[in-house]
Amino acid sequence: MKKFRHTSDQSGRWIDSEFCGTCGSAVTWTLELVPGWRGFEGGVFDNSEKLKCNTHMWTDSAHPSLVINPTDTCYVNQPPFTTEQLENL
Repeated sequence: MKKFRHTSDQSGRWIDSEFCGTCGSAVTWTLELVPGWRGFEGGVFDNSEKLKCNTHMWTDSAHPSLVINPTDTCYVNQPPFTTEQLENL
């Protein structure tokens, strides 16, 4: 695994993305806001089609071909989550 740290232009907070050094596939990510919490990319699971996504973030940079369900919750950029809200997920 290799790691890339991106620092937000808006909040100044970082996100560490870990990815396969061979193929470049994203695997995990960690947020500065909750550094003890690790997210996994849905595509790393064998049955990822069973995962339901109903919230989308940073839609201002979404690929033009992405189709989002009109009933889903969307954020143009960083949603206004607090540390407490994230820790209670």
